[in-house]
Amino acid sequence: MQLSPSTPLIPALGETVPLVGDEILQFAEIGQMVVNGLDAWLANGSPPPVENSTTKAIVAPPTRETAAVKIGELGPLAVKIGLWIAKESTHGYSDFIPEDELIAAFPDASLDELAFAVAELSTDDFINTTSFVAKRLPRMTSNASLYITFDPYALGGDPAVDVVTLVDAVLAKKGTVGVEELHKETGWPLRRFNPAFAYLISQIEERRVLKGGTNEYPARGFYLNDQDRVELHRFASRMRP
Repeated sequence: MQLSPSTPLIPALGETVPLVGDEILQFAEIGQMVVNGLDAWLANGSPPPVENSTTKAIVAPPTRETAAVKIGELGPLAVKIGLWIAKESTHGYSDFIPEDELIAAFPDASLDELAFAVAELSTDDFINTTSFVAKRLPRMTSNASLYITFDPYALGGDPAVDVVTLVDAVLAKKGTVGVEELHKETGWPLRRFNPAFAYLISQIEERRVLKGGTNEYPARGFYLNDQDRVELHRFASRMRP
């Protein structure tokens, strides 16, 4: 399966107009206050008292909420949970999501609402779930696609950019590529490395990916044939800005 980050939401141009108008009005008011003060000084008088001033007190523009992130067909609560998982993760790979911590993080949501949002994330392959008869919420673990998609919004970094760096490093190598050596070469924290590495190995034939044997990485490493190299080269070309 080809993994790719979601297209960022771009706010409509018209949403900025009220804010710009407020700033212009405040700038005009500041200018009027300066003129009043200069007139009073030149007349050997004093600036008009605040209560008689024709200008209003300077007030900062009202805080406006950032436009909600839109990811695919996910509902608002599912998006918030995805962002929360990404922010809380220390590995960026297959994190277990405790039920009690999820409930505590979203106290205004009912269990039914949380269950529906979790099901949305599972349906879109952002998390794995295992249901139990006695529990309203399933057992939850994250997938690599969650970090690839949500990290740009949650952390500011982008695995879709980092993966190109990894591809360039890998194509310069011969033989089996070990994950620990590749990680060390990047100098990145584990949290940044893993999503990009998971993205990389998703482009390689599964039979040539060395799974298991590590709890810190999505795989121990991999080896490439010529066809893999062609595919990775083309993949990196598509991903470059």
